[in-house]
Amino acid sequence: MTESPPHARRSGSSAGASIGRRRGRRRFAGRKLRQILRLPHPDPLRALGGCDRLGADVVYIRRQRSTDGVPVAVLENYLPQEFRDITTDDLGARGLYQILRARGVTIRIAKQKIGARRAEDDESTLLDIDEGGPVLTMERIAFDDSGRAIEYGHHCYRPDMYSFETTLVAK
Repeated sequence: MTESPPHARRSGSSAGASIGRRRGRRRFAGRKLRQILRLPHPDPLRALGGCDRLGADVVYIRRQRSTDGVPVAVLENYLPQEFRDITTDDLGARGLYQILRARGVTIRIAKQKIGARRAEDDESTLLDIDEGGPVLTMERIAFDDSGRAIEYGHHCYRPDMYSFETTLVAK
């Protein structure tokens, strides 16, 4: 029996901060860029409310994340066209939120939905799971400090390799 790579966990307090903390504990050895495209704004995003504020055209980024050589996640992000100059080298060297912060973007708030479904299209292959096997999902729209939609993310994760952790705070 082979030892499985460490189980990754996403903390619910601050996505960008938790990713940095997680790297200290976990070994996220790889991010493989699958696509970077400039697209007309996809109609399904318009129905999400707020995503229409990304603009008429969007930048689409699709990545695969691995830990210790084992696929863990398929990450799809849509950004406003002002970020069309983000390169594969940029994304190979740093995380997307690190790149945005370096450009002066402050993510102030995000609306996030966590769920589960069966793998679709090429997700089973990319995650090295059974065809149509279960995946955890996360859908997020993030807004900067001026209230402008800055990123829409749609991600799926292997449930045997990933979990979400949230902190609830009374207001």
